[in-house]
Amino acid sequence: MKSFLPIIIFVLIVIAVIAIGAGMNKDKKDSTSPAQDQTSEGNSASSESAKAIVSEEDTKIDKVALAKYLTEKGAKLYGAYWCPHCKDQKATFSDAFQYIDYYECDPKGENARADQCTAANIEGYPTWIINGKEEGGAKSLSELAKLIGFNY
Repeated sequence: MKSFLPIIIFVLIVIAVIAIGAGMNKDKKDSTSPAQDQTSEGNSASSESAKAIVSEEDTKIDKVALAKYLTEKGAKLYGAYWCPHCKDQKATFSDAFQYIDYYECDPKGENARADQCTAANIEGYPTWIINGKEEGGAKSLSELAKLIGFNY
């Protein structure tokens, strides 16, 4: 029995280390920050709820007026239905998003305009074209207002 004692102790230590490691991994998964969620890719990200991009200044901005102004000035938003950042951008406008000139770039998406995305050389989502300049990434209302020259 004495010859097996070191082996039993070793096995118990290994089991304890594995259990502690599994607990630490669980904590890491449970404590994912919103910033980490925004960078997640793939199908799991598409099932997450969208998070509006909001700055303190955004509370002063009329979403409908800004959305209409962006479209009036020729701004275009290119995205894909499965893109979590695109969902966040849409959530930023909420109901006012209907006034945005949006281009669905995935041929499988609703009202897809993939040919126009290709023609515009869109390589990432979301991409705004504002005043003829490409602006990548989801933007807050105040960022968009500054880019387009919208006074609020």
